[in-house]
Amino acid sequence: MKAREILERLEYKVVKGDLDQEVRGLSIDSRSVEKGDCFVCIRGVYFDAHSVIDQIAEKEPSVIVVDSSWTEAHDLSGIRGNIVAVHDTRRAKALIAGAYYGHPADELTVIGVTGSKGKTTTTHMLYQMLGKAGKKAGLIGSNGIFYDGQSVEVANTTPDSEVIQKYFRKMADAGCEYVILEVSSQAVLLHRVEGIRFRLGVFMNIETGDHIGPNEHSSFAEYLDCKKQLLRQSSEAVVNFDDSHLDQILAGLDVPVTGFGHAPQDPDDDTHIPDYQLCEEKVEYRDGWPGISFKMKGKLNGSFYVDTPGLFSASNASAAIACADRLGIPVKAQQDALSSIHVPGRLDMVYRSEELSVCVDFAHNGFSMRSLLTALREYRPRRIVAVFGFDGHRDPDRGVEMGEAAGKYADFTIVTTGHNRFESFQDVAEKVIRGLESVNGKYTVIEDRKEAIRTAIMDSQPGDLIAVAGFGHEHYQQINGVNIPYNDGEYCLQVVKEWKSEKDKR
Repeated sequence: MKAREILERLEYKVVKGDLDQEVRGLSIDSRSVEKGDCFVCIRGVYFDAHSVIDQIAEKEPSVIVVDSSWTEAHDLSGIRGNIVAVHDTRRAKALIAGAYYGHPADELTVIGVTGSKGKTTTTHMLYQMLGKAGKKAGLIGSNGIFYDGQSVEVANTTPDSEVIQKYFRKMADAGCEYVILEVSSQAVLLHRVEGIRFRLGVFMNIETGDHIGPNEHSSFAEYLDCKKQLLRQSSEAVVNFDDSHLDQILAGLDVPVTGFGHAPQDPDDDTHIPDYQLCEEKVEYRDGWPGISFKMKGKLNGSFYVDTPGLFSASNASAAIACADRLGIPVKAQQDALSSIHVPGRLDMVYRSEELSVCVDFAHNGFSMRSLLTALREYRPRRIVAVFGFDGHRDPDRGVEMGEAAGKYADFTIVTTGHNRFESFQDVAEKVIRGLESVNGKYTVIEDRKEAIRTAIMDSQPGDLIAVAGFGHEHYQQINGVNIPYNDGEYCLQVVKEWKSEKDKR
């Protein structure tokens, strides 16, 4: 592929050289660029590749893509090679990656899902519905990349644009018709999904205090606008009409909108009536364990059962149902998928017995912690023991809110380490403790996460339910900027095995 072909969907200016060179690969890492690559200079938080353009040029890439503003302040006469300037190199990288892999998104029906909560569960629900209907699909999100019987771990909810396009190509070549993509607001901000046209863009919800801070979004307005960008890139928007910010979500949208949410309480209220209406939710026990049964009416009528408790389970399911119906998936396939749903790391009962149950969940703010603990009450435990830690370098109010939720809805809490990043354990834990003490919650502090979990399980009382929150599916713990291999679910099962062995000796 010629350099000019890889830039075909971009506005650019040739600063030096020509674009008749063959491109053999893509690179954004100055340490690993190879001869023949298309190298895109990215300005990161800690490193700007423009600063080492001399060294990059010496490795003879086919073309170097730089930021236009950078060229205005630098003399390029002494730099070898072919240089192209663009307005935004992150956006350019996404479009270049699409071209390099042959625009695979054009061969797939792409569904994007965004929201402060529920993305992972909803995408897995829809993925399994498509599978039950005999449709070949791929999934990219927090839990990894899944397609054609394969699974690949990812570092971010929405991977880098080059990774997305690479796996879109693999999925298309494997015969996938559909791909479902979790779209985080940060991914939109960093142009990871630039150039992708979505068949459906799903807006689950938005929380005012979520993902706003020095290392995330500068304001709620920016956060909301990034989430709305998914809808602008979609042929049809599927929106949660229950969200309190609905008017702001819909404002200025120039695409067809399909709504899902609860049936209106007032029959005379004709404002924003959802097309897919959720109603008659109730806890239902099957084989002694709780789930949620509910009905849908409006554009689709039917009865459904989700194999996990919590009203949020029904809400997530209604979003998946609306999408599946828009894609022509039969109701029976939807029902079958929901009745046996399992999403790793989301209300994931890794061990269940009458004497002890252990749940792993991704809950990492006050709302999700409250939702988790109230849902777990449906298992009728003797006690709920919550084990979690707040993450460093996040809005302090989120830590306080998590502590308040645990203090109100758990019987006992063990405060431990989360992803401390570069913040001390004492500073992070203090926020959670402040929330716990504000509601007179019972707690203890055990800094080491493994020891905290081990204590909760080994010292459990008959009928306890241990809720380990914050990491969910993740396979690492970040301490002082280092990702240490670790998984809550795997470690919980290891300790449960020890607990059972000790129990058998008594």
